[in-house]
Amino acid sequence: SYIAEYIPEDAKKSPDNSIPILVCLHGSNGSAFAELRDWYLYARVHHFAIVALQWQVALNNYLPPEEVYD
Repeated sequence: SYIAEYIPEDAKKSPDNSIPILVCLHGSNGSAFAELRDWYLYARVHHFAIVALQWQVALNNYLPPEEVYD
């Protein structure tokens, strides 16, 4: 498993050094990169970060619950 992320370049310039964050977990046959791609332009316009989690090892080969929730 891994994460794909987008953090706006000017995130550290926000008054309280924080910005909203969207955490995504893809559906069946999806990927973290697809979630990032789908949200990227909206995040740039509305100034929020994205963290997309990958939990599928290969097609129809998902991580077991004990690895996802550990």
